[in-house]
Amino acid sequence: MPRVGERKRGKEISNKIIEGSRWYIWAECIKCRKGRWIQERYNRAKRFTGLCHSCRSHLLGKANWKGGIKRSHGYILIQVPDHPRASRQGYVREHILIWERANGNSLPEGWVIHHYNGIKHDNRPSNLLAMPNKKHELYICSLQRRIQELEGELARQGLLL
Repeated sequence: MPRVGERKRGKEISNKIIEGSRWYIWAECIKCRKGRWIQERYNRAKRFTGLCHSCRSHLLGKANWKGGIKRSHGYILIQVPDHPRASRQGYVREHILIWERANGNSLPEGWVIHHYNGIKHDNRPSNLLAMPNKKHELYICSLQRRIQELEGELARQGLLL
């Protein structure tokens, strides 16, 4: 068994180590005392935390865990597995949760939340409006028509590039 801090070249340790000419140092986990060879450059760069992979995972949690929050198509998603509108992965769009909390009831089936300013991640309660899906589709069509009218007017005035 190597001693902590012992230095060897990769080819001296094993024929399986690809970097045969690099220096390696024997290091032990400060928690479970499991030992392993680490490249000396990583030890010098202070990348070795003193913990093995499994102890670091238990201490810090999963490396990809972002607290149950992620983004998708401009929306912020929150992990709430028991919510009626949760996806198969257990995520709900944040604006639904905020609207429900602000209004004290759940969003009715077939209803959607509209963002007044069109910014999908601007989830201030004052920016959210609940409406039936069909009404929302008509509302979006009317907004698009109005945008086209305004663009046409700006083009006639020579102000639109």
